[in-house]
Amino acid sequence: MFQSIRNFADSLRDSTCQAENRSKVPSPLQRLNRSNRFRTFARNAALSVTAVVTAGMSNLLAGDIVFTNSFVDQTGTGFGNVINVLSLQNDPSEFGSILLDSGGNDVEAGNATNQSQTRTVQELTDEGVNSSNFGIVLNINEAGPTPRDLTLNDFSFRFYTDTSDLTQFFDLTFDAPAGGLTLLEIDSGNGKSGWLFSAQFTPAEASAFFADPDNRVGAFVVSGQAITGTTDGADSFRIIAIPEPSTTAAIGLGCLLLLARGRWMHRRRV
Repeated sequence: MFQSIRNFADSLRDSTCQAENRSKVPSPLQRLNRSNRFRTFARNAALSVTAVVTAGMSNLLAGDIVFTNSFVDQTGTGFGNVINVLSLQNDPSEFGSILLDSGGNDVEAGNATNQSQTRTVQELTDEGVNSSNFGIVLNINEAGPTPRDLTLNDFSFRFYTDTSDLTQFFDLTFDAPAGGLTLLEIDSGNGKSGWLFSAQFTPAEASAFFADPDNRVGAFVVSGQAITGTTDGADSFRIIAIPEPSTTAAIGLGCLLLLARGRWMHRRRV
């Protein structure tokens, strides 16, 4: 009798194990569901990676402002004869902005002077400025013996791309080297000689800004990136059409002579 009970128990155990093994084998429907879940997971993961890569590429492709390591000579000009955007005046450092408020009005802040003003695309194109030759001149105008120098840190230009919605804009920024960029005053006076920077637009940025003649551009220097080594003169950022290479070479030679003359006069004063 005990042998019969043992045989029955063994038979029951074997039947249970077989049933469990059969339950572990997925049915065709289960396999299909698992395959669909995997494909959904893989697709979502791919979309996430694509979004991250696209965002990274967008940042890499954003425009900026670069220093050309050259200067332009505009002796004899003044505020009324140049496309001046932002003028800053303070001792011993300067920061400030000229931007638009929600009503489309110019607003000065910080050490910006009343010579600061935003400019329209129409004003720029009237002077031959476009996305491929958009130049920015820093006109150093410090009091005291010439030449003086100052240290330029980061600065930005803001480009408004929708006159009906002034929250639509993009910024181009000059990213100064560590410790700032030390620049020598070339010629004292407002609207005169200055150091040349080039605005580098992406195609999308150029199209968005230059599409409407009423779009405007402003500029700003934040307090944490203030220009240092200043006295009581007004230092200004203005816009020009970058000259052709042959013209730039001729201007560069003239400016070198002008700068050499300034250094010679400075040594004579000393």
